[in-house]
Amino acid sequence: MSTTQRITSLELLKRYERGDRQFRGVNLAGADLRGAKLEGIDLSAADLTGANLQDADLRNANLEQSTLTRANLINTRLLGANLKQADLRQIYRHHQPEPPPLPKTPTQKPMAVQAAPNQPLVLTLTPGELLRRYGLGDRTFVGYNLEGINLEAAELNQINFAQTNLTGANLMFAELQGANFSKAILVKADLSMAELQNANFTGADLRQCNLSGADRRDAIYDRETKFPANFNPEAAGMKQFK
Repeated sequence: MSTTQRITSLELLKRYERGDRQFRGVNLAGADLRGAKLEGIDLSAADLTGANLQDADLRNANLEQSTLTRANLINTRLLGANLKQADLRQIYRHHQPEPPPLPKTPTQKPMAVQAAPNQPLVLTLTPGELLRRYGLGDRTFVGYNLEGINLEAAELNQINFAQTNLTGANLMFAELQGANFSKAILVKADLSMAELQNANFTGADLRQCNLSGADRRDAIYDRETKFPANFNPEAAGMKQFK
């Protein structure tokens, strides 16, 4: 398919409904695809500059080398999507103005750090097993060794990663609202574009962590939290827990 082929939103949706998934290199600049169901679509090398993808379902989509500059990705479902070498400059990922507050607030006592019952620390999990257990309702993964795990765009709100080793983990675009990272190791982890509202980072080690573009409003930290060099938590909307 030509890398310059222009296609309308309506045409894409009609072809997708008929079973077509291959749209590599198409030009969808400025397209309105709000709420579109496009799971598993191939939009690799596509031009999605300024496209409105708010609330769209792009799980397991191929967006490799696509251009998403200034695209609206608010509430876009990206679990399993391939975003390698995608151009994500100036994307819109977070609501403006601020959305209603989440149930957990920074004035509450941080979640207790407790090991999972009858389980030793330093357990390991594959991304697939962690997501399977989360889907079944498990939220507690305290003390696990998840170094280098790839959870890009995973939906993990309210998960408990206290004391967990997430060194070098890929959490780009992940939904982690209200997550507990108390005393977790996040050195060199990628949290760019992640949803981190109301997350607990007390005592966490975030040195060399990538927090660019992440929504950190009302996330809490304390004197023991270690941040990347030159990172200002207050300017990022975070709250110090005392």
